[in-house]
Amino acid sequence: MKLTLSLVMVLALAAGAADAAVCKDGRGKFIKCPPPRIVRMGPMCRPGNKPCGGICIPDHKMCRK
Repeated sequence: MKLTLSLVMVLALAAGAADAAVCKDGRGKFIKCPPPRIVRMGPMCRPGNKPCGGICIPDHKMCRK
């Protein structure tokens, strides 16, 4: 139990250090952090539909975008 807790704490500290490294310039001084990037994968369609552009269409129709 203690080993698991220790491992979680070390990983949490390492993740925080990695985030802080992004917000430093080449000389190690802190700068304003850039906004997080948003990754858009497209719409999540229900079964029987498929993505087409930014919407979902039925599987039997052809995507024209």
